[in-house]
Amino acid sequence: MRRLKCHKNPAARRIRYFAYKARRKAEIIARKNGFKKDLSGFCARGSAILCAELMRAGYESKIYFIPGHVYVHCEGYYVDITATQFSSKIGRTVVRKESTIYQLNRISDKWDIKEAQWVCDSPQAFRDKQDEFGWNMEKGKARDSDWEEP
Repeated sequence: MRRLKCHKNPAARRIRYFAYKARRKAEIIARKNGFKKDLSGFCARGSAILCAELMRAGYESKIYFIPGHVYVHCEGYYVDITATQFSSKIGRTVVRKESTIYQLNRISDKWDIKEAQWVCDSPQAFRDKQDEFGWNMEKGKARDSDWEEP
């Protein structure tokens, strides 16, 4: 699988930078909370962390929930910092243009934007939606402390 050519696209390069930053933060929080190294079960919290990082940097981003997964959409890119839970063939962060997402769907069908059950504009809105939805994974529920700056 080819990586996005970030050197030719400054927006993709910046988004990837914030995705790596969010992934590092997510790994630290996940380790403290007993999640696996591949971040399985941490997609909701990881996406909230990523969305907050992107928003702080001035990007408009949305959190997408589809049955079985949560990821972020920003500036025409799918961004997923917990994709490692689906396949070791996927890098630690996924930043893919909408038009290339079919390549990821060959590995896993977790990025189909048409299947989104709900979309949220902020980490707080996402957490509120989790409450409304009756999120049954308390450990995986987004928390204010995940995305607040220390």
